[in-house]
Amino acid sequence: MAHPQYRQEWRPITPDRRRRWAFRPALAPTLAAALLLPVLLALADWQWHRAADKIALREHWAAQSALPPLRLSSTKLGAGDPFALAGRPVIVRGRWQAEHQVLLDNQVADGQVGYRVFTPLRLPDGTAVLVDRGWVPAPPRRDEAPDVGLTTQDAVAAGVASPAPVPGPFARQDIDASLGSSILRVQLLDPPALSQRLGLDLAPWTLRLDPAAPDGYRRRWPPPGGLTPERHRAYAVQWFALAALLVIVYVKLNLRRI
Repeated sequence: MAHPQYRQEWRPITPDRRRRWAFRPALAPTLAAALLLPVLLALADWQWHRAADKIALREHWAAQSALPPLRLSSTKLGAGDPFALAGRPVIVRGRWQAEHQVLLDNQVADGQVGYRVFTPLRLPDGTAVLVDRGWVPAPPRRDEAPDVGLTTQDAVAAGVASPAPVPGPFARQDIDASLGSSILRVQLLDPPALSQRLGLDLAPWTLRLDPAAPDGYRRRWPPPGGLTPERHRAYAVQWFALAALLVIVYVKLNLRRI
């Protein structure tokens, strides 16, 4: 007879009782994921395509800038299309309309708030173009205007044709005339609307005044299109990463141990 300490205890063989995982989605997280995931993917796709658009824009701008300067006696060339001459060196002869200064509001340089100064230059045929004369700091008081007067009237302006600056996300389309009859303050530069307000036949594009030209202010022009393609790609990757994180969180929230 076997010694008691060596006696073997027999147990019935039973199925493996280890706990397993099952995916059982709940209603609330499923609805949230169904709403958020398409939005995140759409934002990522939009930023990725924006990067491609910026690459095409910069290539077009570079090709235009390599062309010889275009001497214009009329702004009818490219009429209706603000991008027709984008990046092209342009020389225009005309007369400053100093009584119609336009200040583009909320322009920041080196952490200081200021304005970009646009002055119409009227060509011999009666058409006009808004000349971007550069950035000036804003006075301490909101009701004070910077000194943007001109001592000359007839001028030859050389620079680069450019669409109007892209407005910020909260820019209003109103025209503020509180600084005086000769100065308009805007948050969104809209040549068609300014044409009606000023009584001028303005071109749909603007002229970025050459940094070496007189009658201008600080001119450090931003790259065409604003944000770089690399920045748009970085934003696209961030949106894709958030979409992936959402899927991971959704799966983890809906895993149940059985």
